[in-house]
Amino acid sequence: MRTTTASLALVLIAGLLATRPAAAINSQALGIVEPIPIQIHQIFTCGHWSESGREGYYRIVLVDVSGGVGTEVYIQPIQETVTDSNLNLELLQTTPVRELNDDHGQYLVSAARCVKKEGRSSVELVATFEHDEDNVVHHIRIHFTRPGSYRISNTVVHTR
Repeated sequence: MRTTTASLALVLIAGLLATRPAAAINSQALGIVEPIPIQIHQIFTCGHWSESGREGYYRIVLVDVSGGVGTEVYIQPIQETVTDSNLNLELLQTTPVRELNDDHGQYLVSAARCVKKEGRSSVELVATFEHDEDNVVHHIRIHFTRPGSYRISNTVVHTR
């Protein structure tokens, strides 16, 4: 009886341990990642920039707005510097893509990716616009010109 009780206790303890979420002992970024608001739909890097002896990359942030019926898009140039063989990152600014971030004319982004062509990078979005007919899809491309500045193009596609 004593062996059976001990075995049952070990099985119960093992079961409880198996159902508890495991936290990585060496997780360095958990405190940074956990507080990210759930409205942040996607974050990704896209392309590099260089200006006045400084350089870095672009970070793209897509945010759900209006209860998930719209998407706002932001461009953040991140500066990279190396000091004593340590990589230092600094957010320089956050630029809203004003053509898309309009609460009276919202786009809903269904796909986003970084496209590299001929040594240049741009962001390609597939979106619908709240004031369009049901069979219209927008292929939007954001071209980086320099940190804090961009060009945008929008191709409208009618689907059947």
